[in-house]
Amino acid sequence: MINFAKLPLLLLVLMALTNTARGDFYYKPWTNFRQPQRFWILHPDVSYYSTNSNYDTTGQRVKINGLVRYSRIQTDVGLAYGFNKYLTAFGRFSWARVQSENQSITGDSFGPTDQSVGLVAHVLEIKMGTRQAPISLDLQLQLDFPTYGNASAASSNSLFLGDGTTDFIAGTFVSWPFISTPEDSWNVSLGGGYMARTNGFSSAIPWATHIRHQPKDEGLIFEIGAFGISSFSTDSNISRISSTKWGNGAGGSYFVNAVNPSILVASGKLGYQFAPNIGLTVQGTQSIWGQSAPHGFTIGLGLQAFLTGSQLKNPSRMTPQDYGRSNQGFVHYSFEARVVRTNDRMNLVKIDKGRQDGVEMNQIFDVFSVKKDGTINEAIARAQATGVNTSESVLTITEYFKEVWIEEGFIVKRPLN
Repeated sequence: MINFAKLPLLLLVLMALTNTARGDFYYKPWTNFRQPQRFWILHPDVSYYSTNSNYDTTGQRVKINGLVRYSRIQTDVGLAYGFNKYLTAFGRFSWARVQSENQSITGDSFGPTDQSVGLVAHVLEIKMGTRQAPISLDLQLQLDFPTYGNASAASSNSLFLGDGTTDFIAGTFVSWPFISTPEDSWNVSLGGGYMARTNGFSSAIPWATHIRHQPKDEGLIFEIGAFGISSFSTDSNISRISSTKWGNGAGGSYFVNAVNPSILVASGKLGYQFAPNIGLTVQGTQSIWGQSAPHGFTIGLGLQAFLTGSQLKNPSRMTPQDYGRSNQGFVHYSFEARVVRTNDRMNLVKIDKGRQDGVEMNQIFDVFSVKKDGTINEAIARAQATGVNTSESVLTITEYFKEVWIEEGFIVKRPLN
């Protein structure tokens, strides 16, 4: 469960900074929403976007005649739930206040913007060897739809809250945790897809890539990456958008109603995870290249909270009484060793077999209790080799099947793949 004692301070900071990290696709990356099984995750974000120039069709940055600044304060509240290992559903509600300081249109607008719903399917895991975590492949379907009207805004010469299009995006994400320890992990991710847009706007390819450091319990969150879109240049809105009413939807900025836009944006996050179920991040983006797109930057604040789930804490840090799960392990084994030492606080056990006996780093073992008469009882836990010497090894408990403390003399066996 969430540590509610820490929530008031986090929410106070979140409310005090009227900025957010979500907006249109110029500073909202194509994001993988996949979540673990039976997890609810809530992630409210707030960000501030600012621009006073555009990229022209040749990629040159140009000032916008009469525009001092176009800015946008946007708040997003996202919610995702992992039904099982393979399927996640998600949604996001967005609200914004936009402001333009321009000779032709000065003012602001506010209200709900583009909303999102979608599904993620976890379809494939590719093992890279016993020493590395598997590469995963996810498929995502996402629908973004407007909850505002640009026709009425154009007739009243008001600012637009978006392009007014319904966007359908289908794509994939490849993720690889190239470093994974009981304390933290480093993950590299690459995603891309196809985005179809209504109202005559050109289809495009959204993409995103990043490297992220994520603690398992508490610690520093760090992410650096890039994202963008590449237009198919089939836009049929040139004549309509060139009109004064529709072309000034963002005070002359290409943030809305851009014709065949493409853009490259650098992004970063820095934050702290206070517990396995709650973290706070500061994030920012900066466009570094584009065609028929706005040049701007974003600063924002994000909160991530796991509301419930089957595993809110790293199992290797939990006692058997706190964890408790029925054995879902294998039934055929190819190796046997004996526990010679235990450390319950760190969930570590030492066994009497090592490298010379065929033990390798990251191999998986099941731990069996032993009856008083010396016969082997049922499996009570699962462990992973995290230290291997010539004649002995250290295992880290990753999952408890039964509420039984591990004792010296218990048996460990390696399951067959």
